[in-house]
Amino acid sequence: MDHFNRDDDMMWEGTVRDEDEIRAALATWQELIKGAEIVTVSRSLGYSGTEQQTRQLVNIVLPTLLRILA
Repeated sequence: MDHFNRDDDMMWEGTVRDEDEIRAALATWQELIKGAEIVTVSRSLGYSGTEQQTRQLVNIVLPTLLRILA
């Protein structure tokens, strides 16, 4: 999830990319995701922003990935 934090040099804080930007990035990577043998997701606690921001990212990224992989 830390890819979606603009301030990747900060721990436990940062600026998370907006939902449209996250979905656009995942759409761009859609063929790579579908062609992968395995897809892993790490919450990257501390690197992906505050705990609340990390939960927000999970709530955006996981459903989007599941739709891509369905």
